[in-house]
Parts: sequence; C-alpha cells; structure tokens
Amino acid sequence: MIDSKSNLKRAQRISYLIISLSLIAWAIKPEWEPLAGGFIIGIAGSLIMSWHLQWKTVKFAELIAKTQAKPRFNLGFLTRASIGVLAYVVSVEVFHFNFYMTVVGLFVVQVMTIALIGKFQSSVERGEK
Repeated sequence: MIDSKSNLKRAQRISYLIISLSLIAWAIKPEWEPLAGGFIIGIAGSLIMSWHLQWKTVKFAELIAKTQAKPRFNLGFLTRASIGVLAYVVSVEVFHFNFYMTVVGLFVVQVMTIALIGKFQSSVERGEK
C-alpha cells in the first residue's frame, strides 16, 4: 500500500505540473481556452477519481486483513463514472470547453500511475535477482 500511495503522490505532482503548463499555454494563447480548460477540468476529475480509488483500495485491504471470510466489497466504479460525467457536464455544458480534451484529461492520472508503477518498481519486488 505504501508504494501505491507514493505512486499516486508522484502522479499528483506531475498532474499539478501539467495543469500549470496548461494554464501558461492558456495565458499565452487565449484562443486555446477551450482546449486548455477542458484538459484542466479533465485532469482535476482524474485526480479525484484516483484519490477515490486509492481510498477504496486501502479500505478493501483493511477489510481483508480483518476478516477471514470473503467480504462483499466493490471499488466504487459507479462513483468514479459519476465523477467523470460531472467533469463532462462542468466542462462542456457549463463552460463550453472542448469535449475531447476533457476526455483525454480524465485518463491522464490513471495512465501516469500505471507508467510510474512500471518505472519505479524494483527488480526485487518482481522476483528477479
């Protein structure tokens, strides 16, 4: 669980950097407002979904450690899907930002977390010598 927390923290820091770069791009080229705005809202939704999934995973691990029987538990897909829909509504319907950049932003943190797991996983953890 410690590794997942550190990977999420790395992805969070990189996401903040990407949001900063998007805001700078928006300031330099105001005509990119729909693209940058949609991307920023998508990344924000992606961060919220990642925090929720990490919280649910820790909660699930604690439940497994406490009980011997197989518990009924879900990882909150419906909640995360609702966060994605909310990001779409805020981005496209309220602020009229770009739909496609919002969708791309919704996947940024998850893809980054997967990439960080592969990059920072040690060979000892994989069983290699």
